[in-house]
Amino acid sequence: QTSGLISYTDHITFIELPIYYKYNIWNEISVFGGGKISYIPDNYDFWFYYYRKRLGYFADIGADYKIFKNFYVEALFSKAFTKQIDDNALEYYDGKRNVYRLGLVYFF
Repeated sequence: QTSGLISYTDHITFIELPIYYKYNIWNEISVFGGGKISYIPDNYDFWFYYYRKRLGYFADIGADYKIFKNFYVEALFSKAFTKQIDDNALEYYDGKRNVYRLGLVYFF
């Protein structure tokens, strides 16, 4: 399963392109996992962020529940392998963006 996602968190935009293997385990419940690349297209508009690397690599694992034909509830964990961001205000350097996500998904 492939998809595209644009996420926005605290002044930073991420364009994410995952490639997942999805397996239906029971009725409308599926599990999935795979790799993802993430790109930061933003300029350095805020003094406290430094984008160490704009392109990041991740491993994702999750599950979803099909509510309607194209409408799902999804939960996933994304483990980062790339140090992408420094936060100069909080003195947090070599930041990896590990993500827990719970959301609603609509497939066209």
